[in-house]
Amino acid sequence: MKLLRRLILAFGFSFSAITYAQVDSTHHKVSLVKVDRGVKLEVIDWGGSGRAFILLPGLGDTAHVFDSFAVKLAATCHVYGITARGFGRSSAPPAESSNYSASRLGDDVAAVISALELYRPVLAGHSVAGEVLSAIGTHHPNTPSALIYIDAGYPCPVRQGSR
Repeated sequence: MKLLRRLILAFGFSFSAITYAQVDSTHHKVSLVKVDRGVKLEVIDWGGSGRAFILLPGLGDTAHVFDSFAVKLAATCHVYGITARGFGRSSAPPAESSNYSASRLGDDVAAVISALELYRPVLAGHSVAGEVLSAIGTHHPNTPSALIYIDAGYPCPVRQGSR
């Protein structure tokens, strides 16, 4: 399992430069939000009005993967995207599991929500970001108003008697 995590991290880092090089033509603001000592995350604000809606990309992507989709959502929500640590303009602490666990990444998202003073935003996560959504739901249950899993798949334990 540790080897798998290291491979995933290495694979993700190799694609972060490619993803970051994507150029978009959507109107947005980009800022860096401090979430931990020495760690800042790239946060994209596509604007809009209404409830805050935060998009979390899957492994190897930056929040820019949502550029064209986000502007459509901005008609009814204030849309943000958060690029996880290690990708895009976000800080890349050492590739140790404590820096990249789902719980740590969930804490990062909660820190961004707090720093931006957002009230119970809707969170949508693609792919592996589904695991981050579950961590947020577990460790920060009063932070989001809803969790949306977009093609999210990851191994999770099945509790005895839950079938």
